[in-house]
Amino acid sequence: MRLRWLFLTIPTALLFVGCQKDQDVFIPYELGAEDLKGQVSNLLDDIASSTEVFQWEVNDAHTFFTRNGSRLAVPANAFMTLDGSESLEGQIELKIREVIHKGEMIKFQLPAQTSGRLLESLSALHIEASLNGQPLALRTGISIDWDIPAEEFTGDLNLYYGLEEDGYVATWAGATEVYIDQPPVRAIKILTQEGESLNAYKAQPQQLGWWNCSRFTMSEVSPEEMNLKVDLPLHFDDQNSAVYLVFENRRTVVPLDWNDIELDGQFSSPLVPVGEDIIVVAIAKGTLDRSFLGFQSLTTNRASQTLTLPLFQRSLHTIQQYLGSL
Repeated sequence: MRLRWLFLTIPTALLFVGCQKDQDVFIPYELGAEDLKGQVSNLLDDIASSTEVFQWEVNDAHTFFTRNGSRLAVPANAFMTLDGSESLEGQIELKIREVIHKGEMIKFQLPAQTSGRLLESLSALHIEASLNGQPLALRTGISIDWDIPAEEFTGDLNLYYGLEEDGYVATWAGATEVYIDQPPVRAIKILTQEGESLNAYKAQPQQLGWWNCSRFTMSEVSPEEMNLKVDLPLHFDDQNSAVYLVFENRRTVVPLDWNDIELDGQFSSPLVPVGEDIIVVAIAKGTLDRSFLGFQSLTTNRASQTLTLPLFQRSLHTIQQYLGSL
């Protein structure tokens, strides 16, 4: 068993405006295992951004913009009930969650891999539709145009569909693996609501749920790869904690996996490129609405690295502020 300690001194980097009421917690003596059984997924759900809701007559075509500036165009007669009925009347309610920022990728617990390869995401999108409280699906052969502004994003993009387990995306499947006739992602020009012309990419989801417009991560620093292991304080594990590698120079956020080691354990990353500037971010949830945050910057510069990361008790507001700064 390795003893791991939290320091009472707060690093300057952890001080945010408005967080004077936060308290540090000394582990393991002030909190035991029974005190730390809160699920970290509940904490992340609490701080996830609000869903955008759009309504119109269910059989009409409708075009609208998300708060991030993406344009979605839904054709007429696009929906059916889950049992296949296409006879619909009333106002459809379409719920959208769009993820473009790295902090949002953490909040929605999105993976960053497919078939063992890292992805760099332009945008991820969740689409949910209902009529009179009953869920709907897209009709066969129907797709939604999803136009994503991308002034500084280049490269060959692909569309991926999120395969979910217990309400969360477990992995991404290539859209062409799900739909044989899936159109490729292509570069276009769009007009904003203000009439400004922007470079964009057009993706065309053929199903509701999670979608991701991404490219494979290519390192410009080194072809070598490494593995990072992270030790958290005693009693912090995969039941109450989540650890991520946030790439500073690309839109990639990698969740770490939990590995049991005798009576203890640690978080471990998949293979990531050497020479990358990253931030290791850990978020944890305890009982009595206690939440914890820790982070540290480093460069992936060796074959393998192990980091001991302290955690400090922080308010949800402070954690939201920090994730918003990534």
